[in-house]
Amino acid sequence: MKRDMDMIRDIMLQLRDASGPISGEQLLPIHEDRALVHYHAWLIIDAGLAEGTVADCMGGTCFVSVRRLTWQGQDFLAAASDRTTWEEAVSRIKATTGEVTFQVPVKVLSEVALNTIGVHR
Repeated sequence: MKRDMDMIRDIMLQLRDASGPISGEQLLPIHEDRALVHYHAWLIIDAGLAEGTVADCMGGTCFVSVRRLTWQGQDFLAAASDRTTWEEAVSRIKATTGEVTFQVPVKVLSEVALNTIGVHR
């Protein structure tokens, strides 16, 4: 499966707004493909953006529970939660390279946010 940063952002926004742990089943309104949603929740946990549990059943993720966002996850959302900033950052990335490592969207989001408040580097 290919990583979808929009889906990662959507899942993390739901995690931020949750009052407690969220199961993969509770994330299904984000996308109808259960395996895809669970995979992206697992990526969030694997990247250290959230703490959670993933059970692997017969080669496929069968259970995901996300307890909370980490400091790094909160930092990512601080930069990515504004839809306009997010869309501008994604547009810049797609215009240049398309697929990027996780660090690039975070850096671009930071640049967009700094430009928005009038701080230029």
